[in-house]
Amino acid sequence: MENITIPEMLKKEKERFEMIFESFILENLVFLCMKIMNSIVVVGLYYGFMTTFSIGPSYLFLLRARLQFT
Repeated sequence: MENITIPEMLKKEKERFEMIFESFILENLVFLCMKIMNSIVVVGLYYGFMTTFSIGPSYLFLLRARLQFT
């Protein structure tokens, strides 16, 4: 067993705590960014499909008029 002084032990514990804390903060930031990006992508896809495949009332009236005259 090594003879480690108390200040050395405290220094090692502090370094270990800082590493764990930094990785925890980094993981949380990455998770938050991914969550925001996923939300943005989902909203973009939703509105993209809504605008691409939207059929408004005027288009329905146009189809109805064309069907009546054929």
